Amino acid sequence: MAKNKEDKKEEKKRVQLPLTIKLKYPFQFGQDSGLMITDITIKRRFQMGDFRDMTERELQQTDAAVTLISKISGEAEAKIWMIDPVDFETITKEIEPFFPKSQKIGAQE
Repeated sequence: MAKNKEDKKEEKKRVQLPLTIKLKYPFQFGQDSGLMITDITIKRRFQMGDFRDMTERELQQTDAAVTLISKISGEAEAKIWMIDPVDFETITKEIEPFFPKSQKIGAQE
């Protein structure tokens, strides 16, 4: 059975997990450890439960993105907050297919 255009479009947007995103601007995490963070690995898709227990502040755009990236990567939020904005934008674009069309990151009502 031939796939229609919409099916092909959806298939193209699917993300293979785990997804490792190399940072353009690696950073040191922890003053004493000297641990260089060079990439972030997204290990799973979002689940609705990831939104549970988020405070009103966390549900704001950037805070929500940081919290969700932390949850799906298994990295501490403190580490995600240290990511360069260019890399943060790359990560959010990579995970955008996880969101329903009506809830894209940064979408304004």
